Amino acid sequence: MGFDDSSPVYLEDVEWTDDGLIYFIREQGFDGHPELWRKRADGAATKMLAEVPRVCDVGRGYLEFVTTSSAGQPAVGVSCSDGRTTVYAFDATTKRVTPLVALEDARRVTIGPRPDDGYMLQGAHPCTRVMPFRAGALVESDLSVQAAAGSWRLRDGYNGTPDCASAGDVGVPVWSRRGGFVAFLVSSTPLTAGRKPGMSSDGYVWNVAVIRDQSSTVDLVGPAITDANALAVSPDATQMAVGTEESILLIDVRTGVSRPVPGEAGAYDLAFSPDGRQLLCTGTDKKSMRTIAVA
Repeated sequence: MGFDDSSPVYLEDVEWTDDGLIYFIREQGFDGHPELWRKRADGAATKMLAEVPRVCDVGRGYLEFVTTSSAGQPAVGVSCSDGRTTVYAFDATTKRVTPLVALEDARRVTIGPRPDDGYMLQGAHPCTRVMPFRAGALVESDLSVQAAAGSWRLRDGYNGTPDCASAGDVGVPVWSRRGGFVAFLVSSTPLTAGRKPGMSSDGYVWNVAVIRDQSSTVDLVGPAITDANALAVSPDATQMAVGTEESILLIDVRTGVSRPVPGEAGAYDLAFSPDGRQLLCTGTDKKSMRTIAVA
C-alpha cells in the first residue's frame, strides 16, 4: 500500500487488532504531524485521529505511538514536552479517547493483562531501557541480560540524560496476552567498541529477550541477529517474527529454532493477523505496507 502525496509519507507502529482492523501512524515528511489511520487488510486506508487530545500543560501533544489495549482494541500514546506520556484507549466508533495510564518519558508502551500494567520503552537511543509498570507506576527492575559480551542490567540503559552506564541496547517491548510474557530485542554483542550513536540497528548483534510473567530472569530465545528492526509475537504465542534490513525471520518460542520467510525483503514494523496466519510488514524505508502469508 502506498500514498500518492507530493511529499514522502512514512508509516509506523502497525497494530492488527482482534476485530481484524489495522491501525498505524501516518506522517507526511519527517517534520509532519503524525496521524492515526486505519485499514482492512484488503481495503483502503482512512484517517481516524488527526488531532491528539489536549492534555499537555504547555504546548501541543505529539502522537507518539499506537498499541493494543488489554481488551485487544487500539490505544494511542500522546507525549508532552515535559516528558509525560499518556496512553489512551481509542473508540473507533465515536473517535473518542479514554485515559488508561500516564508514564514518564515512555517512547513505546505495551499493555499487559490490566489497563494500567505493562512494559515501556523509556528514554531515547542510544540510552533506552525496557521497564515494567504496575498500577500505573514504574517498577525499577534489577533484571539483567546474560549476553555474549557480558551481563548488563536493563535499568542501567536510561537515567534521564543522554549518558548512561549500560553496555547494551533494547527495542520496543511486545506483550503476549496468550503467552503471559513480554518479548523485546536486546543487544547481545556490539559489532563496534562501545555504543554506536544514533538510532541505527547495525551497531549490535541482537537477540530476542523474553520475560515471563513474575519471572526473575531474562531468557534469550533464538539465534543472534544483525540489523534487527522489529519484533512481533503471534496471537497463540507459539512464534515470533523479527524484521531485519534484508529479511524476516520466524522463531519458535519454545525451541528457539528460526527460519526465514522465503522471498521476503526486510521490514521496519511487523504485526500478526488475529488468526496468526498473516504478517503485516512496513518496508525498511517506512513508505510501503504489505501482507504476507506465514502459516
